Amino acid sequence: MQVTEVTDSFNLDNIVPFFQPIMDLKNNVVWSYECLARLLTSGQNSYLPSDFLFLVERQRSVAQLTQTVFSRSANYFRDINMAWNINLSLSDMTDSNILKFLQSQLEDYLNPKRISIEITA
Repeated sequence: MQVTEVTDSFNLDNIVPFFQPIMDLKNNVVWSYECLARLLTSGQNSYLPSDFLFLVERQRSVAQLTQTVFSRSANYFRDINMAWNINLSLSDMTDSNILKFLQSQLEDYLNPKRISIEITA
């Protein structure tokens, strides 16, 4: 990783969800997707949160990161009959603005039972 590329190109608009399938290996089918934040640079390089999270924290944009990943994932899966999950941190779970955001998003979502939340360490 080149820190300058990540630093120079960092913008929450460049955060996209990558969808990691969760498989039923017995039947070889996808039964859910885990939605993971990635930074996609103008050069189409993708970076893990460990490469850019320090920038999110420095900009005090952790809540916006969570909202961005959730919104983009929800939009992608809105018309797809597939379960998906998103990771939330302890700071997300204790942030009343994030909780209000999630509640409002789930109220308007076609089938909120397809969404799971995973609490990260």
